[in-house]
Amino acid sequence: MQLFILLSFLFSGLSALVYEVVWTRALSLVLGSTVYSLSTMLATFMAGLATGSFIGGRLADRAGSYDKLLFYYGISEVLIGLSGIVSVPVIYSLPPLYFKLFHALNNQPGLFFLSQFFLASLVMIIPTFLMGLTFPFVSRALTERMERLGRSVGAAYSFNTIGAILGSVLAGFVFIPSLGLKATALIAGLLNLAIGITFIVISKGKRVLLPVCISLLFILYPFLKVKPSDYFATFYIAKRFQSLEELRRVEASYRVVFEKEHEQGFVRAYLDERGFLTLQHGGKMEGTSVPDVPNALLLTALPVKALGRRPEDILVIGLGAGITSWVAGAQSDHVDIVEINPAVVEVIRRFGIPGTLEKKGLYITDARHYLLYNERTYDIITSEPSVPSEAMAANLFTKEFFELASRRLSPEGIMTQWVPGWILKRDEVRSCIKTFRVVFPYVYVYKVKASRDYIMLGSRMPLDSIPGTGVFIPPVLPPQFEEMKKMGDIGPFFEIELVRDAESVREILEMPHIPVITDDRPLIEFWTTHNFLGY
Repeated sequence: MQLFILLSFLFSGLSALVYEVVWTRALSLVLGSTVYSLSTMLATFMAGLATGSFIGGRLADRAGSYDKLLFYYGISEVLIGLSGIVSVPVIYSLPPLYFKLFHALNNQPGLFFLSQFFLASLVMIIPTFLMGLTFPFVSRALTERMERLGRSVGAAYSFNTIGAILGSVLAGFVFIPSLGLKATALIAGLLNLAIGITFIVISKGKRVLLPVCISLLFILYPFLKVKPSDYFATFYIAKRFQSLEELRRVEASYRVVFEKEHEQGFVRAYLDERGFLTLQHGGKMEGTSVPDVPNALLLTALPVKALGRRPEDILVIGLGAGITSWVAGAQSDHVDIVEINPAVVEVIRRFGIPGTLEKKGLYITDARHYLLYNERTYDIITSEPSVPSEAMAANLFTKEFFELASRRLSPEGIMTQWVPGWILKRDEVRSCIKTFRVVFPYVYVYKVKASRDYIMLGSRMPLDSIPGTGVFIPPVLPPQFEEMKKMGDIGPFFEIELVRDAESVREILEMPHIPVITDDRPLIEFWTTHNFLGY
């Protein structure tokens, strides 16, 4: 019997970590994947476990009999399963509430982060409290004599931890990519229900089985019907809208054409009324909307102009909506693309500009890993990662990343780096420039009028063909913009300003109060998160 209890506790630990991965992934689509939101989710999870263990210890002491301990354990598992299944509809219903809290509290960071804890608690606190209850029940049931207490607790903890390891691996690498969040939560919930019902039967508590089955029917029906809504009511997008009605009106103008969960993040693709493709990756909007296109085009067109010749090799870091890669293919005979999420590649194959991925090297991997182990050199390396409010993107804005890229440039090679000026303050932009300048002796900085972003060009040698301030229309344009060009409306989208040349960048290098962004101090990750909130 003891081995049976331990095995059940192993599967209980497996389901617990499946829930944690599901909750973290699903909540991050609303709350964001920032260090603050992830810390809040983890704190909520641990708070529930700790509180449940404290109360469970007292209940276990008062159980009085072995059968009652098994009954308590079974009931706890059933309730974990029911509340775990319910948690997904709860998450899907959060965006409207989150939108209102965001606009009410985004200028009061303390209260805002407290509201995030409240939202995470709506999802996690009940099931994690119940998970905490199970450990004292199992430990007490396994302890026949006090002198065996340490061995019993150790065995329970070991089996539960092994299950937790299996659960995190299965959820992240198998269940969620292949089945999605809802089905993964359902699997975990049914596992808890199976464990719970088994122990209720063993403990002779069969009279509660009928209410359990009825409750399950009432829960499964809305679970199967519920779908996510208000895709734009997220941490990254909510600030763009003044009201929920405005958000829904804009959202209605976009047509969802693709949705896929992958271990590297959830990807949703939209087509707007004009046929522009927009990606939502981890809650952030990235794509070919009009303000974004100049960035994507100029990231390749500017360095080609500065190089003064046709580049032999171009490396594009971050596929995004495919615009930069499409332009690169028209400018060079050899283009390599590094993209970490296969779902993004699938979107571009199906909905991107035709020919974007043809005759190009495609590497599904982390950009830093690729630069570290690939020995090929390039005339141009262009980098436009996601907004650096999370570690996965922030580590593509550090001194160490630029050093890796520098080693993969030809002697006359040029690197271009996008800087999200729309979300950064003046000294924060200067910090990005200083970090880039520490690696590249010759740096030129452009501001793109349409997007309010910056593009940095860096080289180890002086550049003779640097475009100046004014309208710089790339020689090749996406089909939608060719039509705009014929109508004479395209000029303002490509207005650029040379805000820093190599000499004036040196001034920033000598400013002691401007920090360098490093792997050890990824300051940009915190700056962007703060600025999304508006403080």
